[in-house]
Amino acid sequence: MGYRIAWVSETGNRRKTNQDRWLALAEKRDGKAYALLAVADGMGGLKQGDLASEKAVELLRQWWRTVGSQQAAEQCSDALDEVIYEIHRQLFYLSQQQGAALGTTLSVLVLAGKNYLFKQVGDSRIYLRVKGNTTLLTTDQTWCNEAIAQGLLAPEQAENHWMRHALVNALGASEELKIDTGSGTAPNGACFLLCSDGFYNGLPAPLESYTWANQKELDRLSEEILKGSAPDNLTAVLCRVSLYLQGGRSIT
Repeated sequence: MGYRIAWVSETGNRRKTNQDRWLALAEKRDGKAYALLAVADGMGGLKQGDLASEKAVELLRQWWRTVGSQQAAEQCSDALDEVIYEIHRQLFYLSQQQGAALGTTLSVLVLAGKNYLFKQVGDSRIYLRVKGNTTLLTTDQTWCNEAIAQGLLAPEQAENHWMRHALVNALGASEELKIDTGSGTAPNGACFLLCSDGFYNGLPAPLESYTWANQKELDRLSEEILKGSAPDNLTAVLCRVSLYLQGGRSIT
């Protein structure tokens, strides 16, 4: 078993810099495949969003390589929380020192064979596609979703609400942090997609209506976004679970 990984990351048509960062590490240890995938979207409305997203993926990379993929996956949930809280502490401390706000979203997926675990902060997303059916695994941590959960806003009202993109949670942006967690098992052929909001919002139709199983299809979606207004950075990392690969594909 192994993982076939593809990715795209573009600045878009209106931004001058790309504040998105991504990470894809995969390897095989003792006959089992492991992978760490992440997408971080530096908050464009804040200064130095690229520094925040870069710090997030770099600390994740250091953790994975220092501890080792197998140990990291076995200890995963609590250990990953500790890493994410450390990223948050460092960014918040840096923002206090510099007197400038720093913030980033972070969607993280850890794979160990067919088992997966994800962590979510902000409104980047993780999708799972199995046999043509697409499921959104994460929940956007936005003001509108929080208002819907509290019964203050109907889902149809949120679609065009002026606060629909306002985050209530991000790494480094405020003193408190909430991490959403989920886990499960993915069958052979399952595809995971981690993406920033510039990717899923840039498509003319919901992402669930598209197919994405390889680099060619991911590139096609990126091209479709760039043909439109593409006002934001767009990044996506695709990982396909395959019984027919001998090991994980390592991306640094």
